[in-house]
Amino acid sequence: MVEKKRKRREEEGGEEDSLIPGLKQIFSMEVSMKSKAMFGAMTGIAMSVALLCSSTLSAREYKYLGFETGGCKKCHKKQYESWVETVMANAYYSLEPGEKVEEKKKVGLDPHKDYTKDPECLKCHVTGYGKPGGFVSMEKTEELHGITCEACHGPASGYQAENIKGTDKSAEKHKLADAVAAGLMYPVKEDHCTNCHNEDHRHNSKVDKKYVFDFKERLGREKKKSSKDEGTHKHYVLEFDHGPIKDSFFQDDLKKKEALKKKEALKKKAK
Repeated sequence: MVEKKRKRREEEGGEEDSLIPGLKQIFSMEVSMKSKAMFGAMTGIAMSVALLCSSTLSAREYKYLGFETGGCKKCHKKQYESWVETVMANAYYSLEPGEKVEEKKKVGLDPHKDYTKDPECLKCHVTGYGKPGGFVSMEKTEELHGITCEACHGPASGYQAENIKGTDKSAEKHKLADAVAAGLMYPVKEDHCTNCHNEDHRHNSKVDKKYVFDFKERLGREKKKSSKDEGTHKHYVLEFDHGPIKDSFFQDDLKKKEALKKKEALKKKAK
């Protein structure tokens, strides 16, 4: 009797066991279908986010305008007049045949060859080469030859529209923070300059000590021997109020000096 019951249990258990793989397969299929559906939904969301980010980045891809079109020269005339005399402003012309003969010879370049259309040279001797609105040729984009304002402060199409709002000099009209949010690079970062001024560049400090790059000196934060040694341009107190300026370079010092001059002038008048 016991033996019969045992066999019956084994047979009944065997039937249950034979059903389990089938149930497992059905359950596995359901899980797989749900997983695929979830994966599909997640992929769709990820693609939507990617497209949104892409469209946002495209919308914020600012264009180079040039110092005339961009308004740099109009609003910062003193800075422009100082900059136009610098080596950076005239960097394009050093690519012309017969220019910088000894410097070219030192690095194995033919001093009689025209390098004004050489992509490797143009990326460090003009502004925005190969980028939206950037330098194409002297015939088409003369304003962007050399290392211009936008080479250091970023393409102006965003912050130019944001910051040029008439002659009202109040900070509310010309907030630096708004210009930075619209693409202005300020303060300029050292790693932006070292894209070209580095030891991997053909003209480096091993070739000639004059190619040693000192960030503070180049930006004019260190005292120069003469006006010809100006790195970028001279710095002046900004005419309009731009609100708080983080890492203002010369602004604080210049304002103090200007205030002292005014006091001295008033004292002279009082005498």
